[in-house]
Amino acid sequence: MIAFIRQLLSSLTVLGLVIMLLFFAACLLARILRKDLWQSRVLRDLTSLMQRYGLWFAFVVAVLAMSGSLFFSDVVGWEPCRLCWYQRIAIYPAVVLLGVAIYRDDRSVTKYLYPLIFIGGAIALYQYSMQQFPALIAETCALTGGTSCTTAPERAFGIITIPLMSLTSCLLMWMFSGFATLQPRSWWKFWTH
Repeated sequence: MIAFIRQLLSSLTVLGLVIMLLFFAACLLARILRKDLWQSRVLRDLTSLMQRYGLWFAFVVAVLAMSGSLFFSDVVGWEPCRLCWYQRIAIYPAVVLLGVAIYRDDRSVTKYLYPLIFIGGAIALYQYSMQQFPALIAETCALTGGTSCTTAPERAFGIITIPLMSLTSCLLMWMFSGFATLQPRSWWKFWTH
């Protein structure tokens, strides 16, 4: 069961990365072709869906990120390093913020959410780069005899570590909550003009 959940979390990370890559590829293509993608019914419907349920999608990502981190530390038994704790401090409040925003239908939650997920994402990016290029980092960040931030207990699919999962979660929360708070035409206007 533990192996299945670990594989599921890794697969969800890959799915999140693919979603983001497709989104940015569509935006880049629209920018290069200078096409108004809003004219496409499929994209208009997708944007409408994202605008209506973006906070819910971001909330699900936040819950999965929090649950995944607790799973790895409390069920699998991996001790979080210092940078992992900082990422948790940035991501855990997102669950509460997004839950309250959904309950109150408050689309201005990004004012409070973005600083947290940008800080968490920056720390995750730093730690992931430490793990990918350990020779560039001279010291480890281990707490008194604790876990080193440069070692990855497991690499799913050869590249997916816990910091990459954290970074993907932060980017997805940013993307989903951004769609929920912006007018669709203004979003595409940037990319097409």
